Amino acid sequence: MILDSHDIEKCEIAGESHTLYDRETCVIPFPVLPEGSLPAAIQNIRDANLLRPGTVVVQNPYDLDSYETPDDAPEQFPLRKYMLFSVFCQALGARSVDIEQIDLSTQNGKMSFTAEGKRLGISGNLSINADSFEKVRSNLTLNDSFDGGPADLAAAEGLLRRTKMLNDPIMVGLLEARKLSGNSLKSKTVQVNISKETKSNLSIVAGLKIPKIISLKTDYSKIMEKFVEYNLKINIKF
Repeated sequence: MILDSHDIEKCEIAGESHTLYDRETCVIPFPVLPEGSLPAAIQNIRDANLLRPGTVVVQNPYDLDSYETPDDAPEQFPLRKYMLFSVFCQALGARSVDIEQIDLSTQNGKMSFTAEGKRLGISGNLSINADSFEKVRSNLTLNDSFDGGPADLAAAEGLLRRTKMLNDPIMVGLLEARKLSGNSLKSKTVQVNISKETKSNLSIVAGLKIPKIISLKTDYSKIMEKFVEYNLKINIKF
């Protein structure tokens, strides 16, 4: 959260500054230190033209020095996870990674589509932003193909560690399966939630306790009400 230094002073005078800080929130005073002495995260925020007072940014769960606005994060972060998943499969020696189905879910229901965007079914009173969904779907690479080869287990595990995804059971399971030299895995179809980590980070934004004397550009308290979760049915061939 980027706040004008004068607003931070007002909070301190009013005895409300404690509401700005918790273990999962960082307040950046504006203006910041001269260029060249900034931490990587703040420098990246500046380079993305997001270092403006009254702005809230969300940490990329797969790159802790990268940030997006709460408006862009629900689309950009899931796309990033899918790209990383495909690279992970490539490191495991995959010949192809194909998206077969896209399932969307909100607080009100679920909807399923083919990879090409044809609706398969709907349950509940689900309403989604068609433009937002199409933006995500069109940016997903539906079919990735590779030469195939032996698994580079060190590279695959290194990717999981570097992107903080060692707790993803699907990816860890694939890694373990490809470690076996006998009766090697040839094909597997999995369900991958590409929004789980994004949902966790956005929930922090939704729970921000902003003092009334501070005026932000947007009210983020209800951001999770319209959050769309993406689950992909993916077939991997080795």
